Amino acid sequence: MNIQKFPIFELASSDFEKLCVELFEAEGGKFRLVAHTDFDIEGRRPLPSGNIETFAIEVKHRSVFQVEALRRFISRIRDSGEKFDRLIFVTSALIAGKQWISVERVLSQELGRCTEVIGQDELFTLLKSHPKIVEKYFAKVSEKRRKIRWSLASSIGVVSLSLMSMLSAVLPIFNDASPNSFEEKIRSVEKNLAGLKSLENSLQDLKLELESKSEESARVKAEYEEALKLKSFTQDQIEQFKKAVNTQSAADTVMNYSLGFLLGVFGSIIATVITDKWKAKRALVSS
Repeated sequence: MNIQKFPIFELASSDFEKLCVELFEAEGGKFRLVAHTDFDIEGRRPLPSGNIETFAIEVKHRSVFQVEALRRFISRIRDSGEKFDRLIFVTSALIAGKQWISVERVLSQELGRCTEVIGQDELFTLLKSHPKIVEKYFAKVSEKRRKIRWSLASSIGVVSLSLMSMLSAVLPIFNDASPNSFEEKIRSVEKNLAGLKSLENSLQDLKLELESKSEESARVKAEYEEALKLKSFTQDQIEQFKKAVNTQSAADTVMNYSLGFLLGVFGSIIATVITDKWKAKRALVSS
């Protein structure tokens, strides 16, 4: 379909007007956008006779054609008192068969006899004749479409992977019959460590009592040193365990913030695409 080959409704109104200027210049003559309330483009084209043909062109970038817009354009030129050899009304909307009847009725008026109407079909015919202009304007549209598709696809992929990662981390918690197992293990080890501290104190008293007996002093000292090794070993283990728990909690925190960030970015991209589409559609249907 032509609308797929020439996605004119993906163009902003300002770009569509520039496209029209270049198409008319490609057909011959000099054309330019004007800050004028009565029309959008002014042009001059030399004739074989040596005379200069003047143009006043109105551009309506709309999805729906309204014959009243054509009538208002002709009326404005008539009331302005300016003289042009030709008037051209350009619309990106498709002019249906029955609508052409209304167009012909408007053009049958005195000033309308020098007016040309270019609808979507006629515009596509011009575009087919000037592929370089098509490439210039619609290559940007294709690139924009690719960027939007890539952004959506990558965002969906990242969020999907993140959600899978979150589920893999959360599901074991629901399946665990003891959700506070980490804290319970810590308390258990700390309780054992307290017991070892009490044992150490008892060993101190026992050492003082038994070292008075020379025949047992060497054995008691050896047992005491073994107990201290056990206490040191257990203390190292609890510190490593605490670090592991703290690392896990930090990882959970980072994951939660990362997921929130990724979901926020994904939501922002979706909102931007939807908002841009809504704004473009609103502009195309406004009068």
